[in-house]
Amino acid sequence: MLEYYSGIITPTAIGKLAGIHPKQIWSYMHGLSKPRRAQITKIEDAVHRLGRELVNTAFLSN
Repeated sequence: MLEYYSGIITPTAIGKLAGIHPKQIWSYMHGLSKPRRAQITKIEDAVHRLGRELVNTAFLSN
């Protein structure tokens, strides 16, 4: 999922939201290392928080 959306949600953005170093996120995305369950949970929670924020975003019209 992270690799699929990498053009939209960068490793830096996910790392910042999840509290994980962006280089580690990059390694997960490219299969160089496998995240522990705790890291997966952090990433999942961060993506869900981002999704809720986006859903709750309203744009004002003039």
